[in-house]
Amino acid sequence: MKNKVLLIIIGIVLLFPVVVKAENKLYFEKDEITIAPGKTYELNMLVDSDSDFSKLSFNVITTSNLINFASVSIDENFTRSASSSGYILEAKTKLKPGSNVAKVVLKVSDSAPVGTTGNIRIVNASLTSDNTYQLPITQVKVTVGEDVKSNFLSSLTSSLAEIKFDKNTLTYEVEVDSSVEEFDLEAITEDSLAKVTISDQMLDNEKNTITVKVSREGLNDKVYKVIVNKKVDEKDIAQILEDEEDVKESSPKIKWIPILGLLFVVLSVDLLFIKKRM
Repeated sequence: MKNKVLLIIIGIVLLFPVVVKAENKLYFEKDEITIAPGKTYELNMLVDSDSDFSKLSFNVITTSNLINFASVSIDENFTRSASSSGYILEAKTKLKPGSNVAKVVLKVSDSAPVGTTGNIRIVNASLTSDNTYQLPITQVKVTVGEDVKSNFLSSLTSSLAEIKFDKNTLTYEVEVDSSVEEFDLEAITEDSLAKVTISDQMLDNEKNTITVKVSREGLNDKVYKVIVNKKVDEKDIAQILEDEEDVKESSPKIKWIPILGLLFVVLSVDLLFIKKRM
């Protein structure tokens, strides 16, 4: 019995690195989208890695002649090496899981019938850290649909705070550490032709409001608001209490105010009495 338990433990230990390595992946931010004929859609490509990595390579293909990708723009955190068979990227700095790799612009043919489907796939992907790991094929399913205008967001995210997003909810409130100087909101529109404008995200106050404006031709602008509160840590509280104590010590003693008032009244009465005697 002891031998069986030992073998199970050894098996778990041996399998653990395999499970961890399986977390490495290169993927699109959405699994499925709808695009109208003749329209484009911008989609971010992200990377997850369980360790620092130095190199990333991949290719992008389509399964339909009517649904293709118009361009692939590499994120500024990478440099691209020349290659005729795909993309070979070098990471400039250490990146956290979920970092952007590229922005892919998808394009649907003008002649594509509504209801047509196709997949844009990331293939031949590998990631190099201490070793080179082959990454699984991932894809986004594209369906050709009617051209419906929208001024809603489809997602609103931040790596600094959890936002429980619902496209019909326009105001959110979150909390971050007092050391955070700038927020990192990212917004994606429901309609690929809608434009997003995010206000300044510097956190200069304890309570900061960031606005996300969604503009779509033919529709009124829709404005989402994110209120970001900075936590007050123990050091800040101690400083506030110390400042209040200093103010108290430097200000006149409140207890003397009634006594001075009484003296003023007595002196006034004496002056009136002296005047009457004169």
